[in-house]
Amino acid sequence: MKQYSGIISGRYEKCIGNKSVAVQIKDENFTLYSLEELFQHTGIDGESYLRIYQVQGVVKTLPEIELFEPEDRALLEQSLAIGEGPESILFIRKGEESGRLYLFHTDIGYIEELDVDLDSLIKQIEA
Repeated sequence: MKQYSGIISGRYEKCIGNKSVAVQIKDENFTLYSLEELFQHTGIDGESYLRIYQVQGVVKTLPEIELFEPEDRALLEQSLAIGEGPESILFIRKGEESGRLYLFHTDIGYIEELDVDLDSLIKQIEA
């Protein structure tokens, strides 16, 4: 995993390690990907993406992506997937160390900004 070090917060990398972690956000259950899972390939519509970049792959399959606001398209292009929930992908924006969390609802193509950030998620895991 050394080749991918630094893509996401070092504190998060250390916290999550090589295990998937179950967390609750907004009374919904999510599974956070282990470091190994983040950098495994996943198939989306005949293309292969690293799981951490899977939102970009899903977005390419949406015919209505042109209807998204430019700032929403930019957010999706800069997304780093860290986990998944019921018909949704949990992600942060690349380069944001504290990492506001977002959900991309794959079933309806909707972005939801959460009132949780990566720091508070780490604290939840470490508790």
